[in-house]
Amino acid sequence: MLPVPYAAFGHVVFLCTADAGSKIVTPLTKDGAYAAGLYYIISGRSEVTVVETGERLQDRTAGWLNSEKNSIAATTGNIQCLYPEETRWVCVPYVSNPKGVPSVTSLLVEEGQSENFENGSNIFLVDGQLSIGEKTFTGPTQIRVRKGDVVATALNRVLALRFPTL
Repeated sequence: MLPVPYAAFGHVVFLCTADAGSKIVTPLTKDGAYAAGLYYIISGRSEVTVVETGERLQDRTAGWLNSEKNSIAATTGNIQCLYPEETRWVCVPYVSNPKGVPSVTSLLVEEGQSENFENGSNIFLVDGQLSIGEKTFTGPTQIRVRKGDVVATALNRVLALRFPTL
């Protein structure tokens, strides 16, 4: 796995890919939470187990943003993520963002559906294509809405993150 860095509204995010069958072990906080930062699953699946106890946590699938889920292990230790299929995700790590990890929310727009973006919105389009006016955006890319509210239409399935607005 070789993470690819991207800029996202003053923060560093990484697009990561794991091959089918690969595993990653990551430490948990003393509260049983994922310690490295935010992660947002784009495609594939991760099966998560606490190494020390064998406790099985809920699978991570497309659209999973860890800050929106209450999936905390019963104990501290390490979690093992097994990827039964090729899996892609975005990571916003604490170590690469010394000023702090932003409070983001997930956005999933199915093909043909529209989403309103208010003036001042900061959208990190992770995967897919959005049409706004006569312009098409293809992820991964930043979308800054600065000239009034807009309507974005998904040209295919879109996964994105909403960063704090101005």
